[in-house]
Amino acid sequence: MAVPTPTKLTTAIGDMETAYMNATGRTIPDYVNLKSGSIGGETLTPGLYKWGTTSHMEGIILSQTQIIVQTSASIKGRLLAQSQVSLDAATVVQPAL
Repeated sequence: MAVPTPTKLTTAIGDMETAYMNATGRTIPDYVNLKSGSIGGETLTPGLYKWGTTSHMEGIILSQTQIIVQTSASIKGRLLAQSQVSLDAATVVQPAL
């Protein structure tokens, strides 16, 4: 694993801000219920995705302010927000390194 340095951390924060600003300019999801949620093995292009509240997601979610995971949803990955992550009867599992 790479050692975090001030330069790497600054780059990571800048990349997160760029991704967030791109997403905040979007008012309508690019994809709703893409492939009925069966996206295993797919590489998704950058965009705004939305699935129903009983969804399962694997990966990383980045947010400047808040992430809300609703009832019965599950995630294998990481939820990274600068201020708040809210879980409502949802499951989050940390992936293996």
